[in-house]
Order: sequence, then C-alpha cells, then structure tokens
Amino acid sequence: MNKLKTFFRTFWLSSTSPEYYRHVYKSGAGFSWKYFIVLNVFLSLLLSLFLIVPLMRVDVRMIANEFVQEYPQDLEIAVADGQLSINQPLPYYVAVPEKISEYGDIDTKPTNIATFTTDEDFGGVQNFDRFESLAVVTESAVYFMNDDDTGEIRAYLIPEIQEIKVDAAFVNNLKEQFLNFPFIKEKLYVPALVSLAFIVGMPAMLFARLLALVVYTFLIYIIARFFMNDKKFSYGKLYQVSMHSITPVIVVSWAAGYIADYSIHGIFHFGLFAVWTLYVLSQISVKKARPAAKRKAGGRKKKSK
Repeated sequence: MNKLKTFFRTFWLSSTSPEYYRHVYKSGAGFSWKYFIVLNVFLSLLLSLFLIVPLMRVDVRMIANEFVQEYPQDLEIAVADGQLSINQPLPYYVAVPEKISEYGDIDTKPTNIATFTTDEDFGGVQNFDRFESLAVVTESAVYFMNDDDTGEIRAYLIPEIQEIKVDAAFVNNLKEQFLNFPFIKEKLYVPALVSLAFIVGMPAMLFARLLALVVYTFLIYIIARFFMNDKKFSYGKLYQVSMHSITPVIVVSWAAGYIADYSIHGIFHFGLFAVWTLYVLSQISVKKARPAAKRKAGGRKKKSK
C-alpha cells in the first residue's frame, strides 16, 4: 500500500510541482526507472480495461446471423476426391453484400465474393481479373488475389477428402455450434482479449516511450547547453528528469483524445514536453565542483625548534 501511495504521490508531483524536480534530480536513477515502468504498467492496464465496455456490447449472435444470412439459400457445394461441384449452372456468382458494397472505392473493388466456374472457362490466372471476384473457384482449385500491388494470384488445389456437402443448413448448424461454444456463449473472449491487449501493449508502450525520450532528451540537452550552460546538466540526469516530466504531457494527451477527440502528437507533443521540462529544469540548482587547491612547490616548511 505504501508503494502504491508513493507512486500516486510521485505521479501527482511530477505533473504539478516544478519544485519537486529538485528532489528528482538529487535522487538515484533507480527511483525514476521504477516510477516510469510502473507508470507504463498502470497506463497499459487502464487502456486494457477501457476495452471491456465496448467488447461487452458486441452482439456476436447478431453478427453471426448476418453472416450466415448472406450464404445463398439455393447453393449446395460438394467436395470429394479432389473435385468440387455445385448444384447450380456455371458460372455462378456470389455477389458482395449490399452492406459491404457501400464502403470503399466502387471503381476498384470486386463486385463478387466468389465466382464458381470450370477450369476450361477460367483458362488460367491471367484471366482472374475478368471475373471481378475476391476468389474464383473451379472444380479443381481455388484462386484468389494475394497482393493487389504486385498482382500475385495464389491457387489452392481442392483437397482429396471424403465427400462433404455444404449448404445453408450446414452453415447454420456451424453457426449454432460456434455460438454455443462456452468461450463465446459466456463471453470469455472479453477477459482474454483484455489480457492479450495488456500483455502485448505494455512492453510495446514502454519501449516506444523510452525510445521517444531518447530523442526528446537529446533535443532538451542541446537547448539546455545553449540557454542553461551555467548549470552543466548531464544527458543521464536529463533523461532521468524526462521520465517524470513526460507525465503531464501524457495526461494532457489522454484528456484531449478522450474528451475532445483530438490527437496530440509530433511537434506539438514535443512542444508541450519541452516547455514543461525546461521550466522544471530552471528550478533546479546544480552545484559546480570546486577546483582542487594546488600545492605550492617545495611543500610545507618544517617549523624550527
């Protein structure tokens, strides 16, 4: 409890008290490192917890129902011994749903999710664009665009398996099995995703801030050399101070993002950091080491008896 109290006290004073930085400057680097690491753990935990409410509001059943409804009710797909067939005349097109087609660039996006046709009609990967589909399915393979920039087309042969049939009833049954799976039904994915966000986000956030402070502190070091040269700040001590002076900048950035939906980054972010850091540095007194007194040549004279 005392350690937690110390952290929040340090957090508050780092954000509000320029005079507190005299104590920071005199303290060992270990104190500031511990504070900065705990700060990032706390912020990562807070960000992860913010995900709970939106994740709990996600209606997985509604999404699954909408997905299943897009499967053509009259389409039956049969796969056996490396060959695929359907119960509809070829070519057969599965159009992109209207809800999806409302987004994106109409001139460049495909008009079909999939096109079922024959190997002879497909004629090779050079004809893929002619079908305006995300995937082209023939009796022997499935083709899809792997890279829009390079135009690379990937092909997967139909597996040689025992006969399996896929129709609307089969897809609906899969949906029910998915929704009744305890991980989905009990919404266990919420704590799982929150935990994953924390485990992945905390180290990433810590590393990113440490790296940013390397650059920020270097710029402050250059500015201090010109305008506070009499104080002779070392880079190491400035980095230690920066681990505290970044605190109010983080607070302001979060407030702007969540309250005003405004992102503070780049030069504006550094500007806030620089103003606060240079101000707190002006409150720090650095004692200069006195030069050692030189001994006179010949040393001390012996007292005469």
